[in-house]
Amino acid sequence: MKKILPNRYKTLNCIENCFVNVCDAYSIDYRPLFLLSWDFGYDDSKPTIGERIHYHNNHELGIDNYIDIASKYLRLNCEENISECGLSESTIQENHFYIISTDSFDCKWNLAYQKHHYPHYFLVEKTDVTNSIVGIDSFSSSNLQYLTADYLKTLRKFYRICFLENNAERFWQQEFKRTYSEFILSQIQIGIFNTMNFFACELFEIDDIHSLSPQIVDISNAYIIRRLSYIANSRYNTMLLFKYLCLDDEIIENMKNIYGEWEAVKNHFIKILASKNISRIGQASEIIKSIAYAEENLAAKVLKGLV
Repeated sequence: MKKILPNRYKTLNCIENCFVNVCDAYSIDYRPLFLLSWDFGYDDSKPTIGERIHYHNNHELGIDNYIDIASKYLRLNCEENISECGLSESTIQENHFYIISTDSFDCKWNLAYQKHHYPHYFLVEKTDVTNSIVGIDSFSSSNLQYLTADYLKTLRKFYRICFLENNAERFWQQEFKRTYSEFILSQIQIGIFNTMNFFACELFEIDDIHSLSPQIVDISNAYIIRRLSYIANSRYNTMLLFKYLCLDDEIIENMKNIYGEWEAVKNHFIKILASKNISRIGQASEIIKSIAYAEENLAAKVLKGLV
């Protein structure tokens, strides 16, 4: 059985950290996992800006998309299981790992424990020596989490992972490029860059600090900071995908700069929440408009580079 270690990848969300930790154990290049990373979502029906923005257009973590990518391009088969009795030691099969679907509110080692409700995912495996059941949550902690039988019973939804030996990378590289071209074209067609501009324009209408996020005291867990962080990180991960696809250095450097701009926006909002000075928001809006323009131009260059 391969040993999975809680290697932390700071730009990856919790689902991505799960899959990449498994990839590390099997020496799999994990970068195809970022096939759908370059995205942006905005739901103007939500009450605050922080709840409106998201790093995926469908406003979900989208584990089904990750499962599909992992099966096609990472040689990992992932099957959903739902059990009213929860996970147990007898459930865990040899040479299998499990991605657990849970709520961060119930996850003792997560910073949001007993504070905020966020969908969260982590890995479970059985140790070789003691046969203990451990949680591996590199998104939240660099430590192994030894899980009790009572806690395992509360884990009702999980995904069993196994390694597919016969999925050779060379057979799907061209298909992957074609799929990525279709994805980028779809992003242009649904107008994610126009959506960014809409987000920037709505910021000008904000006149109350509480309109930015449901919670502003706990800045690290504020919706707007968490989601801007994910948006920025998705650009960094997309840069890694560009390297995997061997795109031009200029394209890679452009995405690296865009990642830096989103990081600047996130840090700008941290200052706004910390100072409660809403007058700073106009500057953030202008930066976002500039990013939207840069991303739209870059998308066109990427499409040409994939031909």
